[in-house]
Amino acid sequence: MDAPDHTQPEQQAPRPFIKTLLINIGVFLGATVLTLLAVEIIMSLTGFASTDWYSGGPGNRALDQSAQSNSLGFRDRDYVADPPPGAPRIILLGDSFAWGAGVFEDNAIFPALLETKLNTAQHPVELLNASRKGAHTWKELDLYRRARTEFKPDIVVLVFFINDLETPLNSNLFDPLMLPALPWIPQTLREHTHLFHLLELRVRLLQERSGRRMDYAGYMRALYDDPDTLLLHERAMDYLHDAVTEDGAQLVIVNMPLLHQGKYAFDDATAHIRAQAARLHAPFIDLQPMLSKFDPMDIRVSRYDGHLNAKGHRIVADYLTTQLEPMVRAAAITKKNQSSKPHMKAPK
Repeated sequence: MDAPDHTQPEQQAPRPFIKTLLINIGVFLGATVLTLLAVEIIMSLTGFASTDWYSGGPGNRALDQSAQSNSLGFRDRDYVADPPPGAPRIILLGDSFAWGAGVFEDNAIFPALLETKLNTAQHPVELLNASRKGAHTWKELDLYRRARTEFKPDIVVLVFFINDLETPLNSNLFDPLMLPALPWIPQTLREHTHLFHLLELRVRLLQERSGRRMDYAGYMRALYDDPDTLLLHERAMDYLHDAVTEDGAQLVIVNMPLLHQGKYAFDDATAHIRAQAARLHAPFIDLQPMLSKFDPMDIRVSRYDGHLNAKGHRIVADYLTTQLEPMVRAAAITKKNQSSKPHMKAPK
């Protein structure tokens, strides 16, 4: 009888099924996490942070941290108390369009470009951008009251956008609009990662298109169906006009349209602000006919963000320069004449 052969390897015991399953799950989860991290890094490196301002993603946080801020809290530099001799001063009021949402270069937004174009060695001009993200006309009235004491203006330019009719009365419409599309995603991931923020935007867009969610355009249309909201906005315009007139300045109203494809859908908003300008005898500049000549996707920040991109800001700055320059030169002449008048001594 042959002796047993002990040189053959012993047969391994079969691995328990549960242990194998756990290992496979761990490998899958690890690969998933690594893939998500890789996608997040790629999205960050390719510049997605500069195109996701809308709805408050990581690009919004990055822009807030990088944007310059002066002593008044505006996205602008500080100015000395007294302007150069004969130099008109302009205060520009607006919301996120004038603030420059989605554009990281401070000097690439149209208020800064407008000042550069109007300001020359022969005709010095100073322009303070007193805009604020999320501002409506009532808030812009407060911003003007803050800016007027330190930056005495000769011209005040109000940049009106469709949702500037907003008041606290509209919170019943606005609050549901801002509910997350994917409530199961932690808010931290939505605010700090480009990937989950993009996912949120995509689902939100699908919900709007399917009619399961009111889109922002629908919200803005609802504002113009409320007589009380229209009346309150008219009152805000009166208060602003009175304050500007009290300062001896001229109010100019600019209409900023919503950038979208097809026939313009907010003629009622344009008619409203045009009527306000006529009622207050204020010059009115409508940007919609000029901007409608361009492909909206070519002058928007992104598909998800309807704010002006750098190209859009350049276009607006060029157009406003041609429209405002005669008013600015007239203000300079008036200011020069006033400064050349002899000061009469008060009688003893």
